[in-house]
Amino acid sequence: MRFLEDVLKKMRIKVSTRSPGFLVIIILMASFAVYSNALFNGFVYDDIFQVVKNPWITSIKYVPRIFMTKTWGFTGVGSQNYYRPMMHIMYMFDYYVFGLKAWGFHLVNMLLHACVSVLVFLTASILFVQVEKGTDNASQSFAFIAALLFAVHPIHTEAVAWVAGLPDLAFTFFYLLSFYFFIRSATGNKKFCLLSVTFFFISALFKETALTLPIILLAYDHVSGRTAYIRKYLPYIAVAGVYFIMRVHALGGLAPENAHRAMSVYQYMINVFPLFGVYLGKLFLPIDLSALYVFRPISSLFSAKGLLSLMITIAFSVFVIKAARSDRIAFLSLLFIVVPLLPTFYIPAIAQPFAERYLYLPSVGFALILAMALTKVKTVLTNKALSVVAAALVLALTAGYAAATIQRNAVWRDSYSLWADTAKKSPGSFIAHLGLGNALLEDKGKIDDAIAQYRTALELSPRNPDIHDNLGFAFYKKGRTDKAVEQYRIALSLDPRHADTRANLGLALARLGRTEEAMEQYRCAIASDPAFADPHDYLGNAYRQMGETARALREFETAVKLDPSNAAFRRDLSRARKLARGVKGTGK
Repeated sequence: MRFLEDVLKKMRIKVSTRSPGFLVIIILMASFAVYSNALFNGFVYDDIFQVVKNPWITSIKYVPRIFMTKTWGFTGVGSQNYYRPMMHIMYMFDYYVFGLKAWGFHLVNMLLHACVSVLVFLTASILFVQVEKGTDNASQSFAFIAALLFAVHPIHTEAVAWVAGLPDLAFTFFYLLSFYFFIRSATGNKKFCLLSVTFFFISALFKETALTLPIILLAYDHVSGRTAYIRKYLPYIAVAGVYFIMRVHALGGLAPENAHRAMSVYQYMINVFPLFGVYLGKLFLPIDLSALYVFRPISSLFSAKGLLSLMITIAFSVFVIKAARSDRIAFLSLLFIVVPLLPTFYIPAIAQPFAERYLYLPSVGFALILAMALTKVKTVLTNKALSVVAAALVLALTAGYAAATIQRNAVWRDSYSLWADTAKKSPGSFIAHLGLGNALLEDKGKIDDAIAQYRTALELSPRNPDIHDNLGFAFYKKGRTDKAVEQYRIALSLDPRHADTRANLGLALARLGRTEEAMEQYRCAIASDPAFADPHDYLGNAYRQMGETARALREFETAVKLDPSNAAFRRDLSRARKLARGVKGTGK
């Protein structure tokens, strides 16, 4: 700090290293520095359909549909458990400013993370003063360490370096903002109360985890000695009620889709303990990070894994109880770790029960715990030399975290680097092998390697229609059209409503000269998903080749209406119009 202050003095900039403004600058610099290489990453994984192929982000005319429909309603996918309308609104803003330039979306994620890091500093500062009655200098030291460690923690790479991680960043930002103004409302300022409730509602519309905030508010009132009367929480309860009404209307239930039907209620309950153990482990030791983790549920709590995880949970609970009696900041920090994780413990609603991005908000509590421990070490070590050792620990931890974060960001650079890393670390994940197969096929042009990955994915999930569909496409590109048709038919036997597979089967049949069969598949694809533009274009080309220009023109017009940004569709429509006017199109 003194070195930086000397540098600033030489530059004739009058800023004290003890001022909150200077500390905020350092936090912002650290937040951007560790994610600077993520700015050059592309769209990967869910980004493709959540952003690149998401028509809802292209126009404000979709806003009513966004708030009245499930999160991925634009895809034609059936039952879902997600209602996050503000995610689309934020992507709409990104699209308006940057178009589909990936760096712009990454920049917004980086800005959000930097803002959250600053909020950690502001919230920790006021917590230390309000709860511990500490001095301004002590509170700033505690808050700065917490915010700095939060800014560089490697567990955040999934949320920040992945465009689709936006909901976790945004809901956390408004969650902390709501909490901050709730603390400030102790003065009786109604404006702060209104801001807190408003930000709570916005947070919930980004991600349902925000609904855990009232528990944190109640805990804060307890540790700070504020009166906890029900009237204070009624606005938050009312907002939660409005959210639930909107959610049920959009989804047809709170969480209508059961992602783990094979598990019993007993298994749902006992598998909370292993999940909690893994979450704590990744917070304390963020190594071997992966985009996907294979969920292997235990069938008995008395297995080795079950007993170990139960012991970890009991130990954590003991710490929480002891902290409630002796250390109020520690108690609140521990709650910040576990309370936001509560929704992830409802296993039936989540296909992938463990994901690193779910630790984004809980890591605030972890950063507070670390900062408190390091601050106490610094306070106890009055000897100057030992105090330097304490400062060195902070620097070493920060540097280690930062290096791991920068290294991890590179994995999210493109689809191939992401899925190669994920398949290596999670070899039992069929999604990882499917993703790697797609990257090899589409980005690298390595068809045989892609087929090998699809076959591995099928061994792990033999009745998955998506894998058969992708394997069929690989055979189609390889020229093995007969094998492609075989795989497409298997996929449709598993999911007859799969519109994409219907369209692909149609293309394969057309290549084999079976035009009528191909056209029937295109019509079935349209019936399955009327908003799917591709089969309209394919059907239009079939009609054009048959000399039925008027019918071809109608199909091309529909394709362009459904997907106006597709250059191929516009080109086909232009040629059809020329033919309709009796003018021979070019290139035919």
